[in-house]
Amino acid sequence: MKGFYFLICCTFLTVNRIDSGTTREPRNIFKTPTIINAIVPPNHKDYVAMARFVVHQADWASVATLSTIQKIKNYPFTNIASMSDGTVDHSIGIPYFYLTPLDFASKDLTEDSRCTISVTLEETSYCRQQNYDPDDPRCARVMLSGRMVTLKNGTEEYDFAKEALFTRHHSMANLPADHKFYVTKLQLEQIVMLDWFGGPAYISIDEYLAYSSKNIYKSAPFTAFVKEDLN
Repeated sequence: MKGFYFLICCTFLTVNRIDSGTTREPRNIFKTPTIINAIVPPNHKDYVAMARFVVHQADWASVATLSTIQKIKNYPFTNIASMSDGTVDHSIGIPYFYLTPLDFASKDLTEDSRCTISVTLEETSYCRQQNYDPDDPRCARVMLSGRMVTLKNGTEEYDFAKEALFTRHHSMANLPADHKFYVTKLQLEQIVMLDWFGGPAYISIDEYLAYSSKNIYKSAPFTAFVKEDLN
């Protein structure tokens, strides 16, 4: 009886492998996405506009701190953190973060609030669309240095920052309460940008903050404007 069932199963598998003369190609999971929408950065010579544009496109940043890990104490240490410089339609240029005391950066910043964050257009589809490598100067990147400051709950800026973060990072609303997340901002002391060949540009903080947000738009998240054909 067991032999009979075995024969039936083998016959079923064999029949299902027989095609009508055509061969179905294997599913290509590495196929390059087709871009159906794209961003258009400002002119590379307009440094202030470009810096504000890149920062507003960024949904995360590489945060460099001085490590408190004993084995590498005071070494530069980087980590990734979600960020926002405002709601989608209201950029103010100030990077806001939602941190937990359990995070590497949070522990480091408690001892020394100085840090540098880096953001890049590689976070969007733009550089891939232009065939720019991530370290190509034309794939603009901005390095912002300063001190991380914790915002006081109940203040106007706290409410704005939290809205800016939560409307662009919806999962933040569901983070564990016992992780004691808090809102911070980077108090700017220096802004450096590389968006073309010839070296970096040092940008005035006053001009950067005074730039009108009406001239800045936020693209859709990358996953919203790429369409993958995996058939």
